[in-house]
Amino acid sequence: MPHWSEAYIGRPYVPGAYDCAALAADVQREVFGRAVAIPGERPDDPAASAAMLARLQADHASRLEAPEEGAVVLMRRGTLARPWHVGTYFEQGGEGCILHTTRSAGGATVVRVRDLAREVHVEESLMRA
Repeated sequence: MPHWSEAYIGRPYVPGAYDCAALAADVQREVFGRAVAIPGERPDDPAASAAMLARLQADHASRLEAPEEGAVVLMRRGTLARPWHVGTYFEQGGEGCILHTTRSAGGATVVRVRDLAREVHVEESLMRA
């Protein structure tokens, strides 16, 4: 049986319309039955995205002790103090993976946590919507 993530791989990234937040919200609603409200207009730069995510995190998230299937993960890059990117955590073949979408990838992809670029860090605080 295919993993639920396969239904999302390749969904196109559309600036201002279908980004990482929209993908995470779709997965939460369609796979896990969780309602996640995201702003209709979302910023396109890391600093503004980080500010928006901080507001959403404060209003809607609860800290998890360990990763779990379907957790919304917050990611930061390099020296940015706050997360600016989101994805959905799952395990496949015993490995932690994240379903996410980026402009550079052009659409939704899966990355193993251990294969994330050195400058991208999954926040220790994994969030459940």
